[in-house]
Amino acid sequence: MTSATSLNEQVAALVETIFESLSITVSHELNDKGDTFVRSSVALKGGFEGMIAVKCSTGLALELARRMYMSGDQAPSLDEAQDAVHEFANMIAGNIKGILGQAQMSLPSVPEQGASGVFPSVGQLASVDVPVGQALVRVTVLDTASRAAGL
Repeated sequence: MTSATSLNEQVAALVETIFESLSITVSHELNDKGDTFVRSSVALKGGFEGMIAVKCSTGLALELARRMYMSGDQAPSLDEAQDAVHEFANMIAGNIKGILGQAQMSLPSVPEQGASGVFPSVGQLASVDVPVGQALVRVTVLDTASRAAGL
């Protein structure tokens, strides 16, 4: 299995690659002033049992939607922002399953809010905060198999 540090680095590189492909500048200075967030998760079952959880500011989600759906000057809706974050989570999960072991992916969904305020409390394998412009995207890789086994 991949070490946590290595997995964090791989997840960070995936986030940066996806945003760069959409011409969204990844910043190395954090100045997140967002107070509302859009979340998504994708469950993985098979060789790896877990979840990819994504959280980003609403402003970043709207920009992601604008770039993904090429809406130009037209402002995307909050539903389109949620769809864009779902697609982003799906892209991350598709790449992560190749690193952690082949698995079937669920459809993206909004995760239940847990004690952390972001996702249910399960075994965390990696968590990466990547500053994007004035915002922040957090991608967390969770191991649900260890939770079920009581580890």
